[in-house]
Amino acid sequence: MRIERMSFLHVRLALTAVCLLAGTRVIAAPVALAVSTSNNGLYDIYSVPFDGPLVACGSGSSNYCTFFGGDPASADRAINQAPVPSGLVAMTPGGIGPDDIPVAPTPLPGSFLDLTLNSGNTQLTLGTSSITFAPLSLCMGEPSCSSLNVSAVGAGMVLGPPGAPNPGPLTPAGGGSTGATVAVDANGRAVFQVQTGNFVNVDFSRLSQVVTTCTGSMCALVTFDVLSFDMVRYVLEIDYDPTFTSFTGKFIGQTPNNSLLFANLDSVAIPVPATAWLLGPAFGLLGMFRRKRAR
Repeated sequence: MRIERMSFLHVRLALTAVCLLAGTRVIAAPVALAVSTSNNGLYDIYSVPFDGPLVACGSGSSNYCTFFGGDPASADRAINQAPVPSGLVAMTPGGIGPDDIPVAPTPLPGSFLDLTLNSGNTQLTLGTSSITFAPLSLCMGEPSCSSLNVSAVGAGMVLGPPGAPNPGPLTPAGGGSTGATVAVDANGRAVFQVQTGNFVNVDFSRLSQVVTTCTGSMCALVTFDVLSFDMVRYVLEIDYDPTFTSFTGKFIGQTPNNSLLFANLDSVAIPVPATAWLLGPAFGLLGMFRRKRAR
């Protein structure tokens, strides 16, 4: 009789644990990005000084044309990079920091997005994130890369936290931060459109700190950090799979002169929350109770 009462108590505790866990599933930050696939990483650069101004928005424009103040003029690019995409690595991006100041602050190592999904999978919060690209080459003046031929190792970027929503009009028209937390729709998709003011929202590596070799007539652009990929606004799309255990990520960032950088930021499999270990003992107790009742 005592055994039956103890078993009943265990079952109640087990059921309580199951119910609590079912309603408190939270995917904690940071989420590592896949570094074993070449699909991830920087895959396109549109340079306004060399490719010309963005094309005004109209019928057939991209989803974010208004946010960025226009679309790229053509598929051809003055600055080409290889491999495409460049891939990602799990290391600290080099050369992060203000001009003329040594690397500071030092970002956390690894390629990750600081994402927290709420228990109902309906809201997503973004914090400071760090991405490091695999070694890449930049070329300008093809086919011989006579203007610029650059090899860079450890280049990357740090996304600053979006901050509070900003509903006010910014430049370009329709711009503004969606805030640090955005809605996740019924298809598992969330979009951050971040512009919190006229300052850097994405700190890209100083090329003078990460370039290992440079040849061509425009190497001074690199040596004196004239060519900068720091970004003042960006769009980050997160699209979860049906189980919310992985996502595909799309990033578009814009520099102060309206140039655009494009990157894929897909995750690795997201681990089940640490509290899920309780589910094993919970279901085990249920099974043990059933066996005792059957005797």
